[in-house]
Amino acid sequence: MKKAIAPSGLPAPPAGLFSHGVTCNGFVFVSGMHAGGPHGITGAEHAMPPDAETQADEAFRRIGLVLAAAGCGVENIVSLTIHLASMDDREAVGRSRRRWLGGLAVPPAATLVGGATFVQDGLLVEISAIACCPTAVPAPPEA
Repeated sequence: MKKAIAPSGLPAPPAGLFSHGVTCNGFVFVSGMHAGGPHGITGAEHAMPPDAETQADEAFRRIGLVLAAAGCGVENIVSLTIHLASMDDREAVGRSRRRWLGGLAVPPAATLVGGATFVQDGLLVEISAIACCPTAVPAPPEA
């Protein structure tokens, strides 16, 4: 059984297109997170930061919101996929990644892709994650 995760604090995705996160069999699949929003690019409550490091911090913050709504946290991440507009930003995004995940005993498996084009102008980074959360919010039983 799978269940959509819709955390408070994130703009709702367009109806029927995707979920911010989905739980299934003890895993949480988190959609690509970035610093964008429905009213343009934002970073929390202010205009989008122009640098990739701050945008990555916002993406990790949003990933954390999805995981918390599922009943787990960033320590449960087992896989990351990071898309960059430019590979020139990999060190800056790496600094953000170390802040959010650097203390983990087992770092997640990861893929880094450069040269990405994003849904909104000005975005420099998008990060998706898979977490193993045996206590994740279960789907309701089918009737």
